[in-house]
Amino acid sequence: GTLSDLTQIRQATGDKQMADELFLNTFINDGGAVIPSNATMRADLDLFINETYLRFYLRIPNPYEVFEMKKAIEDDEDLTPEMIYQAFALSNEYKFY
Repeated sequence: GTLSDLTQIRQATGDKQMADELFLNTFINDGGAVIPSNATMRADLDLFINETYLRFYLRIPNPYEVFEMKKAIEDDEDLTPEMIYQAFALSNEYKFY
């Protein structure tokens, strides 16, 4: 199946981070991932941030994390939920847990 094929490709690839990014981009861009719209994210940043931390890290963000993520989203109109999900999915915290 697909997972078995991806596992073999990843094992054969020297740069695991690059392989992870390519696989993740493919899954996110194929339309199968459930990701909030940009408008939904920006309509309630606190809800989006809390749900994102729970989804990926299984924890509530601390006040500093909420502040920094909210600031990043507010300061960059081009920052999308897809980009944020990719960053979380490729983070060391997500990979470790």
